[in-house]
Amino acid sequence: MAWAEERSYRGKTIRRVFISGTRGSGEERRHLDQLLQEEGRTYGDLLQWDFTDSFYNLTLKQLLFLDWFQTRCRRCRFLMSGDDDIFANTDNMVEFLLSRHDNDGDQPLFVGGSDSSG
Repeated sequence: MAWAEERSYRGKTIRRVFISGTRGSGEERRHLDQLLQEEGRTYGDLLQWDFTDSFYNLTLKQLLFLDWFQTRCRRCRFLMSGDDDIFANTDNMVEFLLSRHDNDGDQPLFVGGSDSSG
């Protein structure tokens, strides 16, 4: 089982989505868009917007995602956002969140790290 596999743990649903912009131009872009569309149809786990997916657009990428999340995931109480080079023990996260009796999701909880390489 992969750590980000969609499943239920202690009665809580764990779901993941991948976020992408666009890359390249011409035939390269059409081919990549085709592959991403197939991924989305097959797994239903892909969000894509029309912006150049680059380091310089990470803020835009997060803002688009948070707007989508706020609109589409009203029943979700907690969100973890990470890059493709992280490992997150989602079972431990659920345990931690369930142990916070003072927070039913109405209070913000921000936890993060930084990439020391850049």
